[in-house]
Parts: sequence; C-alpha cells; structure tokens
Amino acid sequence: MELRRSIIVVAIVSSLMLAGCGGGTDVKTGIVGEWKGETVKQDFQFFSDGRVELNDLQHSMYKGTWEIAGSTLTCTFESPIFTEPVVMNAEIKGDKLILTADSGRKEEYNRK
Repeated sequence: MELRRSIIVVAIVSSLMLAGCGGGTDVKTGIVGEWKGETVKQDFQFFSDGRVELNDLQHSMYKGTWEIAGSTLTCTFESPIFTEPVVMNAEIKGDKLILTADSGRKEEYNRK
C-alpha cells in the first residue's frame, strides 16, 4: 500500500513539473485578436489571415501584414513611415503580449 501511495505522489509531482515547464501560449495562434497597449500608446489587431492593424493613438492607423517564425514577429506596414518591416521577439503570457526589440526595449499589451 505504501509503494502504491508513493507511485501516485511521484506521478502527481511529475505532472505538475511538466505543466510548469511549458512556455506561454503559442504565439502563432495566440496572437490573433485585439491588443491594447499597456506601456505604449498604441493598439494592435492581428487577423488570422495575416493582416495587422496598428492604431497609433498619437498619430494614425497603419495596415499591413504579419508573420511569425519561431518567436520572431515581423510586421510589414503599407506606409511610407515604415520603410522597413518591424521585427520583434513576441511572447504571450496569459492575456499579455510582450514584444521585445533587439535593443532590449519592451512593449506590453493586454488582450482586449
């Protein structure tokens, strides 16, 4: 009986450890939807067909496309202001999207 109890305890602990090892939400599927800027004055909307809208609350609305390779988010906007694609590392933790530039600058967004 004691051995059986020990096996059950080990199984439960192992399950909890495996669950804790998982990263955040898969960015490629989890990014779809609307995001409100928490640390910046802009909002994003990512569509499942690869379109993106960036509403810069201080300037204008920008439209373009997005794609994910691993955890790298690339947004290409149809605007002369964005002469090159915007490339950032993307991570989703619960209802929070964290975008990090190569410089280390972070932007945080909350799911709407």
